[in-house]
Amino acid sequence: MHVVWDDVAGEDGYRVERSPDGSSGWALIATVSADVTSLDNTNLACGTTYYYRVRAFNAWGSSPPSNVDSDTTFDCAP
Repeated sequence: MHVVWDDVAGEDGYRVERSPDGSSGWALIATVSADVTSLDNTNLACGTTYYYRVRAFNAWGSSPPSNVDSDTTFDCAP
């Protein structure tokens, strides 16, 4: 999955989170530096929908989470 978000001013970086259902079970999958606005999430199960959200952070704390977005991996059946 290629996850993309908009850059915001004043951030020190971003925390990318993933959920199995889009409403609970959010897990941090990556932390990236300031001005980085995408992430390739690899080694995912075939035919599975993944839900993502992003939080900007700096020395004062984290932003509220972004809107949730989802994508489904290709079916791996032959």
